Amino acid sequence: MRFGTDVRELLIAFSEHAIERICERTVYDWRTFAGQGDAFAFLDNCVYFEDCTDARGEPSFVVYNSCAPHFNSWGYVEHVVGTPSSRTGDSSGDIDREVTGSRFYYRVGYCPVTIHGDLALATTLLFPGMSRQKGTPEGRLIERSGLPPVDIDRMKAGVEGQLSMKALADSGDFSLVKWFHDNGVPQVVRLNREVFKYE
Repeated sequence: MRFGTDVRELLIAFSEHAIERICERTVYDWRTFAGQGDAFAFLDNCVYFEDCTDARGEPSFVVYNSCAPHFNSWGYVEHVVGTPSSRTGDSSGDIDREVTGSRFYYRVGYCPVTIHGDLALATTLLFPGMSRQKGTPEGRLIERSGLPPVDIDRMKAGVEGQLSMKALADSGDFSLVKWFHDNGVPQVVRLNREVFKYE
C-alpha cells in the first residue's frame, strides 16, 4: 500500500506486538485452540488496509474485521448501527448472507508503521480512543468534545476497559463505540471491496 503522499508501494508486515494486539481485538479468546485458528485466518486472509497517515500525522493504516452473525463481532452492528439480528437459525446461511451481502466491518484499530526499504512494519495496534503515541481520531474526539472533565475521564477509562474483543463482548457495552460512530468517526462501515481473500 501507499502512505500519504508517498508514491512507493510498500509491503505490509507486522511485529509480534502488533499481531498480539490485533488478535486480542479480533478474536474473543485467541489463546484457545479454536481462537488460534480464527486469529491465523484473520492475519492470513486480510488483504485490505486503509491509509490513515493524514488522520494520525504519521505513516499508519486502519485494520477492519468482518461483522458476522452468531459471533461477538455482530454486536457492533446491533449496538452501533442499530441493525437487528439477521439470525434465522441457519448459522452458515446467516454468515454467508452477511459476508456476501451487507458486508459490515468494524474498525479494529490503527497500526503505526516504520519503513524499512520496501517494507512497512506495523509496530503496534492502537484501539479506537487511545491517546498513546500520536493518538487516534477517536482519542482527539474525546479531548475536543467540550464535555466536562469528569465525563472525559470516564470515557478514557472506558477505552482502557475495552481493549479486547473479550472485554467488549463480556461487558456488552458498546456505548462508547457508538458515541465515536455518531460523532464523526465511523466504527462500522460497509466496504464494497475485497477485505479478505480466501484461497
